[in-house]
Amino acid sequence: MKVSSICSTSELDNIPFTEIKSYHWEQLSPYRPKTLFKLAFLRREGFYCVLKCYEENPRAVFTENDSPVFRDSCVEFFLAPVEGREEYINIECNSLAVSLCEFGKGRQNRLLVSSLCEERPEVTAFSGCDESGKFWGVNIFVSLSLISKLFAVPPEKLSFNNFRANIYKCGDETDIPHYIAFSPVTSPALGFHNPSCFFDFTLIERAYFFEGRN
Repeated sequence: MKVSSICSTSELDNIPFTEIKSYHWEQLSPYRPKTLFKLAFLRREGFYCVLKCYEENPRAVFTENDSPVFRDSCVEFFLAPVEGREEYINIECNSLAVSLCEFGKGRQNRLLVSSLCEERPEVTAFSGCDESGKFWGVNIFVSLSLISKLFAVPPEKLSFNNFRANIYKCGDETDIPHYIAFSPVTSPALGFHNPSCFFDFTLIERAYFFEGRN
């Protein structure tokens, strides 16, 4: 898998979407909303993740940031950007662009990003309709300055030669709870907070793209 490095946000439109297709803990009548993502790195700025989901009426109850939006129709971007560090950032969003953003090493004892610094990942929502049906989605931007603050690493020392991430769709309190991942997770106890199952990416500076492997 190759994920482009870009010089401007306008280049995001040229990056194709990838569908996430690993379904977990399904009921007898599974619900599998088509969910897509694209991931890019804006050089000297930060990471962009665009998530798009085909749902007619996404559940969107929570309206304040750092609410448990995973109970709504929710898309999630988990990012472990610093090689050799166990910590990762989870950004979980509903269709209103309300987000839960946390930082830590695992499922337990995670800290709200808002409790650690004034900055947080930027999230904007979009919706529409195309030949596949109605969709909603979010654009997520994680800046280099935020990563620098959370990991206590100067921006000039952040290279991202190797980083890890995973992308999810869920809905704990939707009519049919569902759990979809890009890179499969293995433990129901850990759920999506399972960094050993994150996807590995390597930054290829000369070619200006990310090449992924798992």
